[in-house]
Amino acid sequence: MKKASLIIKILILSVVALAISLGDLSHFTQHVLKTILVIWIFITITELFYKHVYKSDLKNIYKNLTLSVHSVIFFLFIGEIVFTFLPKIHRSSHTITAENWYDYYWNPINKLGFRDLEIDNKDLSKKKIFFVGDSFTAGHGIKKIKNRFPDLFSSYEKDYEIFNISKPGIDSEREYELLCDYPIKPDILVLQYFGNDIDRIAAKHGLSFPDAYNYEGKSKILEFSVRGSALINYVYWSIPRANFDYTGLLKRSYSDKEIFNEHCQDLNRFIEYSEENNCQLIVLLMPFLTDVGASDFYISKIDSFFQSKGIKTINIGNLVTDMPVKERIVNKMDAHASEKVNRRIAEKLIDEISHKQVKL
Repeated sequence: MKKASLIIKILILSVVALAISLGDLSHFTQHVLKTILVIWIFITITELFYKHVYKSDLKNIYKNLTLSVHSVIFFLFIGEIVFTFLPKIHRSSHTITAENWYDYYWNPINKLGFRDLEIDNKDLSKKKIFFVGDSFTAGHGIKKIKNRFPDLFSSYEKDYEIFNISKPGIDSEREYELLCDYPIKPDILVLQYFGNDIDRIAAKHGLSFPDAYNYEGKSKILEFSVRGSALINYVYWSIPRANFDYTGLLKRSYSDKEIFNEHCQDLNRFIEYSEENNCQLIVLLMPFLTDVGASDFYISKIDSFFQSKGIKTINIGNLVTDMPVKERIVNKMDAHASEKVNRRIAEKLIDEISHKQVKL
C-alpha cells in the first residue's frame, strides 16, 4: 500500500513538473502548478522529519538542530511562493517578478499591439495627438495608463484625442515605421527620445552593446537555479549585472560622426513626416533620470539637431532637477520615469500646446 502511494505521488509530481516546463501555459498557470509542487515537497519533507527525527531516539540537540533546518526550509518555501506571484517591475523585463508585473498591469492592448484603447473607441472629430516613443511613452512601471503623461494630458485637455504609438525596446527607425503604418494622421506629433535610440546604428558600425541580462557564460546550474526559483531569480537580478561601460559606448556612438549622421537621417524622417502631414512636431528629450547631468553628451546634440531644423524640444531633465532621484524613478531597480515625472511632463505639454499652466 505504501509503495502504491509512493508511486502515485511520484507520478503526480512528474505530471506537475512536466506541465510547468511546457512553454504554452500562461505564467499564472505555471505559477499555480509550481506552488502546488512546492507545497507538496514541503509536506513530504515535514513527514520525513516527523517520522525519522521527531519520533526517533535522537538526542534533543540533534532534534533541535534538525528543527532549525526545517524552519529555515519553511521560510525559504514561503519566500519562493511569495516571489512566484509578486508583481515588481525591474530594469529587465526578463525577471519573474517583471513578467508578473506585465501580466497584471500591461493593459489594455489594442488590435495594433499598442498599450492603448482601440481607435474605434476614440473621437476622431477632435484634434489628434500622436505620442510616439519607447518604454517611457508606453508607461513601463506605470500600473494604470491614466497615470502616463499622454493620458494625463488627455484627462485635462478634453479638446484633444490622444493615440499612443509606442513599445518598449524600440529605436527611432522602428518608431518611424510604426508611425507610418498607423491608419490615421495626427494634428500634433509628440516624439519621445532616449539615448539608446542610437544603439542599432552603432551596432551596425561595429560598436557592440552586450546584453547584461542573459545567461551567456554562466554555468548551467546557475542558469537552472535562477530560471527555476522565483526567490533566487529576484535576489540574483537585484544585483547590478552590467560588466561593461554602457555610457562609454554611448558617448563613442554620439561622438562618431558617421554613426551620428546616419542616426540623424532617421530622426529627420520625423521632421519630413510632420511637414508632409502638416502637423506640429514636439520632441521630448528623456535623460538618464538617475543622473541627469550624465546625459548631456547626447541631450545637447539631439537638442541642437532638432532646434537647427526649427523643431520645438522639451528637455525633461530641466523638469526634474529639483526632485530627489528616488522620486524620479519607478523603483531602485528600474530607472524609468515615475508617476510624478509623468505628471511634470504632462503639465509641460499642456503649457506648450494649450498655453496653460496647471498642476496635475
